[in-house]
Amino acid sequence: MKRCIFHYPGPIQENPSSGSAVRPNRMLNAFKAIGYEVEEVTGFSKERAEKIKEVRKKIRNGVKYNFVYSENTSMPTAMADSDHVPRHPVMDEVFLRKCRKAGIPVGLFYRDAYWQFPLYKESVKWFVPMVTIPIYKNELKGYRKCTDVLFVPSNEFAEAIGYKGRYQELPPGGDPISINEDTERTDDRIRIFYVGGVSGLYDITVPVQIISEFPEYRLTVCCAEKDWEANETLKGIVAKIDNISVIHKKKHELGPFYIQADIAMAFFERNAYRDLAMPVKLFEYIGYGKPVIATAGTAAGRYIKDNDIGWAIDFDSEQLRTLLRSLAKDRNIIRTKTDKTIAVAPGNTWEARAQMVVKTLTELKQ
Repeated sequence: MKRCIFHYPGPIQENPSSGSAVRPNRMLNAFKAIGYEVEEVTGFSKERAEKIKEVRKKIRNGVKYNFVYSENTSMPTAMADSDHVPRHPVMDEVFLRKCRKAGIPVGLFYRDAYWQFPLYKESVKWFVPMVTIPIYKNELKGYRKCTDVLFVPSNEFAEAIGYKGRYQELPPGGDPISINEDTERTDDRIRIFYVGGVSGLYDITVPVQIISEFPEYRLTVCCAEKDWEANETLKGIVAKIDNISVIHKKKHELGPFYIQADIAMAFFERNAYRDLAMPVKLFEYIGYGKPVIATAGTAAGRYIKDNDIGWAIDFDSEQLRTLLRSLAKDRNIIRTKTDKTIAVAPGNTWEARAQMVVKTLTELKQ
């Protein structure tokens, strides 16, 4: 019997909407899908404390686990309860260390280093970093003692946070897509699809303005309605042009839009945080076999370039114009990139990510 322990300091959402909630849900189910009996050590601290007692008793009684896979949250683990009170500040670290001592390899996915960037201090009340940053630093240091491998969103991420232990890139995955429907296209425009935010870190004003200059393209933007209504600048731009559409749909409603799309977009201005981030949405695009326009110099841009599944260009208006002209002139370029994206999609599912974890941690045990 293949068994593993899945550790996460919070409840697993059944129908997650945010990227941070999607990942633990998908990874947990991926381990089950590839044949593992999964012992869940999840929930808020009180619930985890009870589960930790049960698992440690099973280990003492001879139950064998192949590995422990853990994920943290964007909060320090000790403060991950809904009210952020650190009721059991060292419980989880001690548990992982005990598992290692029992001969069980431990891998932990380190989600976020937002706290290391100026953006963090700008987004919270002034006194919060005084409390949280020392905790974040101590937690990161502690991972060298309680894990065998730190899984990270990108290699750039691990290098930026200065982690000195063993690490491995484990980007997000996508759901395996089976497209069995067809939708009729009303014109022969090249269709670009974007799903996500529309302001702040996800400001898409520049690409919207540039694409509006090309009548041979149609851009569809899918975002939350409240985010769209709050963006008066973008609303004003889109109101004056006819090749940009805005929709507000849930993930399960996006199939027809993906089917009609030729290209997906993840083209944002660079910043230190984005250079390290590997967006979940990128792998949704890949899952649907859509090549992606992204920003060169970011982790997402590097991934696209390395796998030849789109175009990584500088965040520059003229470079985007040049790319759009070249694709409109020779649409076979899009077809070639699409074929390559479809080819790599099966290796970028959540189950494929779970298999990567199994391979890494099993080899450690051997």
